[in-house]
Amino acid sequence: MRHALILAAMAFVGCIETDEPALSYFRRPEPLAAMPNITPASTETAARVDAVGRQLLAANPQIGSKPLFHTVGAPHPEVFHRGTTDVFVTEGLVKQCAGDGQLAAVLCLELGKMIREREAAVPNAVRTRDALPPMDDRLGLDDRMGGATDHANWKEEVDYDIQRKAQHKRLRLPEPTLLARDYLAKAGFPPDDLNAVQPLLQEAAAKMLIEKQITAPAGNMGTGPY
Repeated sequence: MRHALILAAMAFVGCIETDEPALSYFRRPEPLAAMPNITPASTETAARVDAVGRQLLAANPQIGSKPLFHTVGAPHPEVFHRGTTDVFVTEGLVKQCAGDGQLAAVLCLELGKMIREREAAVPNAVRTRDALPPMDDRLGLDDRMGGATDHANWKEEVDYDIQRKAQHKRLRLPEPTLLARDYLAKAGFPPDDLNAVQPLLQEAAAKMLIEKQITAPAGNMGTGPY
């Protein structure tokens, strides 16, 4: 009996270790302190990003995550996220934002991308629930093999089959831009600020210097200028 319990415990531990990679997306990775050559931003800029980020999260609890907002002391524009736990923006991009509204727009779009990735990582079976089949309400002279005498149950069975098949199709993922506009509006910022920052975001999309360093697998990080 004792040996059986030990074997069962070992099998249980093995299952946990097997499932860990699937959960890694939702766990906080290594802290920035472990990243080499990362220069912190000025206290003023970092405090500004943190304040705007907190305001956005407080106004949008439906996001379901509370990532930390990090400001990296680099002069070029760059913004990206890591899992659901961290959002990074460079001091150069923050300084190019004309007011907190544009900064909020930059952060909201990144939050929208983060949520889309999170939803894409969740299996479709978890996001949907199969509908219950129609009740069998045959009584009296109803045919016990073929259904009700008026065959009304046939339509119910067809409708159920259509609904069941539709639920097993891949659900449409949320659009980051639409999410960002909603986040901005709920936080009291003009959604049009998202249009104003498009040139900055296009320039930032061409820069991946810090993103490659921070999101690179352990032991494979480059030694960039920052």
